[in-house]
Amino acid sequence: MSTFQEIFDQGFNITDVTILKETYFALKLRNGLTILVPLHKFKRLRDAENEELQNWKLVSVGLGVSWASLDEDISIKGILSELQDQLEDLHPAECGECNMHSQVLECV
Repeated sequence: MSTFQEIFDQGFNITDVTILKETYFALKLRNGLTILVPLHKFKRLRDAENEELQNWKLVSVGLGVSWASLDEDISIKGILSELQDQLEDLHPAECGECNMHSQVLECV
């Protein structure tokens, strides 16, 4: 997926964000996938208080997430580029922390 239009057309845009125990955030995608992303990958998120982490908003029709108070913006395109191998071999799973019944990918 090289363009944001392709990402959107395939349902990889973000519909919700859940903070999990101040260690991960889960990106729920329109196509049913859930991506777990460790907070430590983003210094501003890693060092933030839980209240700050909860203060996010979707941008560009779910093609990104912004934490304006932390000056942190994340695009789904960047996250997907790290998950290319996992995207080629998807298997249904359930996230034990967030109870999301979908396919779960972990960005390590």
